[in-house]
Amino acid sequence: MKVDEAMTGDVDVNHFHDAVTRTVDVGGVGIAYREIGSAENIPLVALTHLGANLDNWDPRIVDALATGRRLILLGYQGVGRSCGPIRARIEEMAGDAIKAIRALVHSRIDLFGLSMGGMVSQEIAHRTPWLVSRLILAISGPPVVLS
Repeated sequence: MKVDEAMTGDVDVNHFHDAVTRTVDVGGVGIAYREIGSAENIPLVALTHLGANLDNWDPRIVDALATGRRLILLGYQGVGRSCGPIRARIEEMAGDAIKAIRALVHSRIDLFGLSMGGMVSQEIAHRTPWLVSRLILAISGPPVVLS
């Protein structure tokens, strides 16, 4: 797994509008992400709602979340600037996110999930409780299981 630009050290960007979209290679698929804020503490990884890409975040919310910490906005496979086929299951999205977080060399994160991102976040926390320090869910519910 590799990252297309430097993945360590301080993030020089403090505002959403200045953030560069990068990709991290996860099993041959490029997953888009943006980093904002300071690199000094546990990063906050944010996952967005159904049908959204990295451009759909509200800059006011993103800038506030990045105050005093590193914020990583993580895309979904096949959506926006991420490559590969679109995932149909929450479990697949969570697996991709876990691999991307590990590829970005993070061993502990805080996790923010918005709507469907909250469902993905719950699956990440369930699978890798040692990875998630804090879990924040906004406008979310548990994943729906269809049998």
